[in-house]
Amino acid sequence: MVNAFDRSAALAIDSLVGKWPELDRAMEFVVGSDLLQGSVAASIFWWYWVRKGTEASVRLTRERLIATLFASIVAIIAGRSLAVALPFRIRPRWEPTLGYLIPSEPDPNVFVNWSSFPSDHAILFVALSTGFWLISVRVGIATSLYYLLVGAFPLMFLGYHYATDIIAGSVIGLLIALLLNWRPIRQALSLPIIRWEQAAPSSFFVIFFLLTFQIATTFAGLRYLGLALYHLAQRLI
Repeated sequence: MVNAFDRSAALAIDSLVGKWPELDRAMEFVVGSDLLQGSVAASIFWWYWVRKGTEASVRLTRERLIATLFASIVAIIAGRSLAVALPFRIRPRWEPTLGYLIPSEPDPNVFVNWSSFPSDHAILFVALSTGFWLISVRVGIATSLYYLLVGAFPLMFLGYHYATDIIAGSVIGLLIALLLNWRPIRQALSLPIIRWEQAAPSSFFVIFFLLTFQIATTFAGLRYLGLALYHLAQRLI
């Protein structure tokens, strides 16, 4: 059963589908483009990591980057865990009572067995944007607006999420980022990593490159692996 708010929002956005084929193709491209999605956040991470400044400002920035990186990992785990644990919610594009008009795409069955609530993309992107807010208000505002346009709207346009999926995911991502950026937690997380970077930069940059690569790909590989392991565990149990 779709609530009135989600129904109204979904049908309002769906009214745009099919009117301009170029818009349909653009939304499909944006959702499937790692370059336009997580790569932006990964680039901002490394921009601020190597940015020069006073010793105190550099250390604080790196503490917040580390806390935000941990927040992104916790965010994606929380998103997938909640989607599995909570009652299954079919995505708008497959909800028969909506009659959602679906733009053509290469794989019409993508995400069909994934619950839409909450949006793990929203959890991830808001967690990252919140961390950037704490480093720079201007960058935080820019990334928030950017992910609203290239993250939230295209996912709703293509019928992958309801408005409340996005809203709930945003609140969860915000709380996770704020919690891990709370000074005692932030410093506890960052101190050993900063020491590691100073003592063994080679291994540090290899591992952190791999972690930020996961951000660049919105943890797609890990999310699919987690889902596969979940289904395997269900069969074994």
